[in-house]
Amino acid sequence: MANSGNTRIYHLKAFRELRIVTLEKYTKFEEEDEEECVKVRLLPSGSGVGHKNEHNSSSSGGFPSTAEIFGRELIIDKEYKFGCNQKFAIYTFTGCTIQIKGRTLQEYESGNNTMKEYLSLSYTLDAYRKLAKKKKKIGPRVLITGNNNSGKSSVSLILLNYALKSGFKPIFIEADTKCTCDKIELNRGPGIMSSFVYDPMNRMKCALDYYFGYLDLNEDINLYYHLNECISSCVHLMLLNNLNSVSSSAKTDAQQEGIYAAGFILNVPSEADHHVINNLIEIYGINIVIVIDNAFLHYSLKDQYGDDGGRRAADRGRDYDRDYRGDTWRDSPPEAHRKGNTLPPEDEQPDNNKETDDPVRRVEIVGMPKYEGVIPSDNNRIRYCKNLWYYQYFTKDIIVTKNLYRKSHVISFRCSLTSFIKLDTNLAVPLSALPADARDIQRENVTVSLYNGNITNLTNCILGVSYSKGLNYVHLMNIAAFVHVQSVRQVESEVGEETERSEKGAEEAQGNADAKNDYVIEILCPLSVTTKNLPPYFVVPGNAKQMKF
Repeated sequence: MANSGNTRIYHLKAFRELRIVTLEKYTKFEEEDEEECVKVRLLPSGSGVGHKNEHNSSSSGGFPSTAEIFGRELIIDKEYKFGCNQKFAIYTFTGCTIQIKGRTLQEYESGNNTMKEYLSLSYTLDAYRKLAKKKKKIGPRVLITGNNNSGKSSVSLILLNYALKSGFKPIFIEADTKCTCDKIELNRGPGIMSSFVYDPMNRMKCALDYYFGYLDLNEDINLYYHLNECISSCVHLMLLNNLNSVSSSAKTDAQQEGIYAAGFILNVPSEADHHVINNLIEIYGINIVIVIDNAFLHYSLKDQYGDDGGRRAADRGRDYDRDYRGDTWRDSPPEAHRKGNTLPPEDEQPDNNKETDDPVRRVEIVGMPKYEGVIPSDNNRIRYCKNLWYYQYFTKDIIVTKNLYRKSHVISFRCSLTSFIKLDTNLAVPLSALPADARDIQRENVTVSLYNGNITNLTNCILGVSYSKGLNYVHLMNIAAFVHVQSVRQVESEVGEETERSEKGAEEAQGNADAKNDYVIEILCPLSVTTKNLPPYFVVPGNAKQMKF
């Protein structure tokens, strides 16, 4: 029920949560007024006597009051502010007292039986990580899939925060390009595939972004696979380098951060069927698949990767594990030579029972129930999630020691000074004309071509920035930044314009046969992109209409 804005006190019993929906405001993004903010405070045990709620008994036993939001623990007596369009739940394992101020659209107390199961899953993943850290191996590679509105993003955030509390920083890979996530930490934008080390204190640090350019993966499934292979290669190399660095360094684990044991969590779209999931398992070397609220997919994967049907998958898992574990001999020849003169470690000696004892050598399929409290998303909600990313990426200022710093600026330049390109994987011949084993052959099928459409159609569109040294390498490199096209206007080139610029305009400016006409484009971009270091290539999305703001 809606609340008028007075102060409320909730006494939550153990294993219950307070679900809150703040006021809706789907207009232009801006800083919320103080009256529109909802303020949440976790009170110390024994305080906040009597207001609201028939469950008026506080926590049980002598446990201190604890509460969390999507796995992130609240600090006692600290005030947390939430703006409009927020949907969250304050969960407690011990019982607690919560103070709420401000107007809300809906707030009510409810139980959440699924939290115990996801906590147990988190403990299992932590056990794998501790084992990987002890044996100097890569941690669990987790894939999360499930039905639409099953709570995949909420579960991902909970598992990431629980791992953080256990001392691990997993890599999160967002392969869902629909941008339906309302979690600021995980929202990467529409049509964007991203991976980053999860650390709320340094959000957006060292993020690896690729521009898919579609909301639906089936619009260009081959390009989707290609970009996932690029991300997988980078993550694979990053984990191996970190493992080698930690193994060869004289510093202790406390002095040097090791992320190799944390592994990664991959979130895939709900549209991904059995075939897509199987390909992603091969691409990333997944060893744990979490299926949320999809019994058909769960049992179909179970049949394939079970004891009888998963023999080939186990062999493939051993190949990936050999790449992840075989670790130092490839990058550290002296270390490998030294090991060759000594006895192999105990965990590397032959053991007939090792295949069943080592959890990372098989693909485990775990079925989980739908996360309780998920509110289905409508068109307004999806539009809000897209605008949330736009606001966080372009508009919101950076606050450093109470000083505001702009995150982006507007620049103008002529289109003839750069190139606009597109990525696609359309085959020139049908699949029936290819060899029978064409699907098993690792071949390059991504084409990079100059954008030959009307440049004015890119107004209000999101473009990717690529600093690739050559056109043939654009599809292999990550996106350096994203820009928003503010306006495009046509201008007449001067008669005495430089010959070099006119030649470049004739060859690269969208294949325009009339080199006399040029365009001035105005973009909103991060401060790192300027007219002095103008990128040589701008990546145009495959579906420009879906990428407009």
